[in-house]
Amino acid sequence: MPDDPGAFPLRVAEEQVDAQAIRIARQLRHSRRRSVGLLPASTEVVVWPAALQLGMALQQVTADRIALVDTEQRWPEIETEFDGVMPANEHAFMNLTPLSAWLMLASPHRPAPEGAKVQLLQVMLQEIDASSPPFAHVVLDLTGFYERKGEFLAAMDSSDGILVVARAGSTVETSLLALEREVPPTLNLGVLLVE
Repeated sequence: MPDDPGAFPLRVAEEQVDAQAIRIARQLRHSRRRSVGLLPASTEVVVWPAALQLGMALQQVTADRIALVDTEQRWPEIETEFDGVMPANEHAFMNLTPLSAWLMLASPHRPAPEGAKVQLLQVMLQEIDASSPPFAHVVLDLTGFYERKGEFLAAMDSSDGILVVARAGSTVETSLLALEREVPPTLNLGVLLVE
């Protein structure tokens, strides 16, 4: 999967979905895991391109509504080819930006105050759960959660599975082994290598 933080603006189109994302989306659907957290293996890994690819793949595989959650407002301006009407934003804590007819980017109105990132994530997930029509899958960008042990543990509790995102050729094995020890085996979905 491409991982180029300098690739602006990003255009969202279904034909851009790569085969690796489709394979992972099929596995998630088959395992009945609704929410998956994408955890960067190090500070040099940018998660949003992989999260966007996975969200688009889940939309294709399931033909259901998918939410991408960005609690830190790290995602760039995204150009979409979606001409649908922007839904009324009645959410108290977040914006829902349509990337396609069934793919939404959820981001907070304001950044979380220091020490309140987990609470913001939980409130956003509650609002997503209460949305109508419902979201079949939720992809969480867990950038920034690993730095604080308590936040990391609480963020893992919000997921049905954790996928570690690593850069091919630059993420060192010791970083991956350290993360593997931190993620419980029941949640560990493995490592996703990006370029």
